[in-house]
Amino acid sequence: MPALPIPLITGLVLLFFLLRAWLGGRTHPMLLILLAACSAQSILIALHQFYHLSWLRPVQPVTAAMLPSLSYLAFVSSTRRRLIWHRDLWHVLPVGFVVFCVLLFAQALDTAIPAIFLIYGTALLHSLHQGGDSLIFTRLDSDNIPLRLWQFIATALLVSSLGEIVINLAHASGHGTWQPMIVSALSSLTLLALGALGLSPHLHLANDAKETTLDAPIQPSEAATELVARLQTLLKNDPLFLDPDLTLSRLARRLQVPVKELSKAINQLCGENVSRFVNRHRIAHACGLLKQGHSVTGAMFDSGFQTKSNFNREFLRLKGCAPQIWLGRNQQD
Repeated sequence: MPALPIPLITGLVLLFFLLRAWLGGRTHPMLLILLAACSAQSILIALHQFYHLSWLRPVQPVTAAMLPSLSYLAFVSSTRRRLIWHRDLWHVLPVGFVVFCVLLFAQALDTAIPAIFLIYGTALLHSLHQGGDSLIFTRLDSDNIPLRLWQFIATALLVSSLGEIVINLAHASGHGTWQPMIVSALSSLTLLALGALGLSPHLHLANDAKETTLDAPIQPSEAATELVARLQTLLKNDPLFLDPDLTLSRLARRLQVPVKELSKAINQLCGENVSRFVNRHRIAHACGLLKQGHSVTGAMFDSGFQTKSNFNREFLRLKGCAPQIWLGRNQQD
């Protein structure tokens, strides 16, 4: 019975993830492009390494060099801002350098490929150090899952860099036969990382099309107090928190302020991030529905939550008990 190599299986599974995400219609286009590139790369690795199509050998490093920059561009465009091609075009330079190496300086490839993965993995981790509030296009109901997913992707890039180094050392030490095993392991890592991206509903589009700048000065406490008061008034008159796709970007746009200014103001005055601030309103609304006789599940969905785990966790944080226990206590009162 014929057996398929792991990179080919990886590529086919990624292709399935791609089709599923595309048919769902809510995945960011750059994430679809990234999934497509990873699927193609895995299939190309299988064709070259296991089916001995040697003419693909010069193509493989070029397509590999595309993955880190595509990962970073997918991160930026799906979480922070629209891509600006004249501003982001420089991300093609690493790929161009690898093409140059393939054509004229092949000895540099052993250094160039790991370096590109290392640089982008490090840059991605650095961009994530501000926490979940910096991902302004992700839903506030996502409970920092997008942050952890992107941290996983950044780690995968760093591990891939290490894997490339190990492959080069294996060749240098005369253990080139280890390469298929190492390649298979790296392909499995890619499957886990990109599969998480493609299937996670927390990275779906949140209907935020306009860009809001992140480069705003931090306001003094007096201005922060006024801004939070404006936000409270807005949420009272227009309960945006009931929308499960609500994002920090949308709140900031409604208030006509930069996202960093709004996030900083909430942190200063309330000692919590924007997600918890919004969830406080959602839990209060859910409590009102529970008192009116709504079921726990109905109150959860009607208050802007989409996952029971996040609803229960936030309810416990704010009310000190599970929804059923809280409801029983209030019925007794």
